[in-house]
Amino acid sequence: MRPLPDFLPGRNSRKWHGRRIWDPIGYQRVHGLEHPVSASKATWLAGYLAIHRWADEPTRSQIDAAAIAAKSFAHLKRRPRQTDEAFTSRQDKSWDVVLDALDTYLRAFQLHHLKQVSEAGASGLEVDRKLDQLRE
Repeated sequence: MRPLPDFLPGRNSRKWHGRRIWDPIGYQRVHGLEHPVSASKATWLAGYLAIHRWADEPTRSQIDAAAIAAKSFAHLKRRPRQTDEAFTSRQDKSWDVVLDALDTYLRAFQLHHLKQVSEAGASGLEVDRKLDQLRE
């Protein structure tokens, strides 16, 4: 199992009660996408990402990259004479590409969200610290 990025709250964190409203993709990442999934789940993920692809979002290229990676995973087929172990290894590597793209998007999305909170004057020391960490 691939660990969650450190900028996302853990699976059992109380923060998800409010956060899943403004970060539904992050919620899905934490609560159901840590393991390689079936092709149908990857197809669902690509569609889910497309639904959450807002027109004015500055992180559009990252969400598009995650959707493309999910579609690629969904279309992954066993090669002729490929062993089960080799195919499983290919699947794992392909799923890592999906999670890398998704985590890149989620980091950019959170940074954008924290900037908006800061610009609205609703930030405090904790928001400013998180912004500095994400920029590193």
